[in-house]
Amino acid sequence: ADKGYISSEDDCIFDYLPDHSSLCTGGREKITIRHMLTMSGGLQWNEWDVSVSESNHEIIRFNQSANPVLYLLSKPLLSEPGTTFYYNGGGVDLLGQIVKNAVGEDIKAFSKTNLFTPLGINNYYWQTLSPSGITCCHGDIYITPRDMAKLGYLFLNDVMWNGTRIISSECISKSVQAHISP
Repeated sequence: ADKGYISSEDDCIFDYLPDHSSLCTGGREKITIRHMLTMSGGLQWNEWDVSVSESNHEIIRFNQSANPVLYLLSKPLLSEPGTTFYYNGGGVDLLGQIVKNAVGEDIKAFSKTNLFTPLGINNYYWQTLSPSGITCCHGDIYITPRDMAKLGYLFLNDVMWNGTRIISSECISKSVQAHISP
């Protein structure tokens, strides 16, 4: 929403996922981008209750799925969107797909142009999920500690880098607010 590619965080996720519109039923039509950002989409997800080393771990099944977005959105809706927090790494990848569809380029290219290049970050690597080929956004980016510190610097300095605003202050402010109690 910061650059205008997405109208509002309150837009339904399916507005940006036309290939999955058949799943926009049974209460899922109420899931917004804000719900996914705050991990309160209400979809069944078992990422904290099972050891990540177990083959039935939710994120492993998601990662290995031929269509991870379909895998996630096919989950039963357990709570009204926006009412219950539950950590959902798959939802972060879904947000990456929403950005891809809204912007017209994948998150790798978008982040390079709009974040990494302006910060002088050149040594990084986004993992790609196999067999789906989607960019992994739920924590598998490889970046140097020095470059990660640049991201922290942005938060401490009103998202300014060498006199240039990288991200809106409003966006950063929202990212550090309490939204829903875990």
